[in-house]
Parts: sequence; structure tokens; C-alpha cells
Amino acid sequence: MAENLDEKPNSHNVSEVLQNEDSFYIPLGSEKAFLKYLLKEGKMYILSTYTPVEYRGMGIASRLMDEAIKFATKNNLKIVPVCSYSQHYMNKHPELRKMLEKEDPKQVFLEFYF
Repeated sequence: MAENLDEKPNSHNVSEVLQNEDSFYIPLGSEKAFLKYLLKEGKMYILSTYTPVEYRGMGIASRLMDEAIKFATKNNLKIVPVCSYSQHYMNKHPELRKMLEKEDPKQVFLEFYF
């Protein structure tokens, strides 16, 4: 939750987006919002996104996707949106379609998780 009890948390008063070897994340007090990805053969597979319940609807997942897009662009990667949020985001942004690599999300999911 936000430090000031009178101030409702929003995408502008949460921490910056950080990155490690397989995710982008935003620390949110004792929790974090995250986007998990896998890099393989010139592609960025966006596997899952998660935002804690009390922070949903504030644009945090969108910020994580924005960072993933910047990273993919900088590294000349195609994007394979596997999770439902990443598919929704890419559908909302037709200007990003040139970055998409068409693969069946169900098949990708089975390949990576089983």
C-alpha cells in the first residue's frame, strides 16, 4: 500500500520498473507486480503477468508491458504474447503488430511448462 494512508496507490506513486534475468517487476510494499518472460531464438515469450489485487486497474501491468516492448525493440526481438494480458495489450496496440511473431499460445504454454 502507499506510504501515506490518505493517498490511494496509483501507477504514478509506485516504484520504478526493475528487471532481472527473466522478469520485469515493480516492488509494491511487501509484494510485487511482475511480467515473466523467456528469451529464445530472437523472440521474447511473455509468459505471465501479475498485479496484486489492491493495485489492479491502475495501469501497472501496462507499465510492465511498456518496459517489455522497449526491451524487445532495443534488442531487436519479436514478441510472442502467451498470457492473456499480453495478448490483450498487443491487440489494443495495433502499431506494435509488426513486432508480433505468430505462434499458438497454447502450444507455447505446453512446450514451456510440460
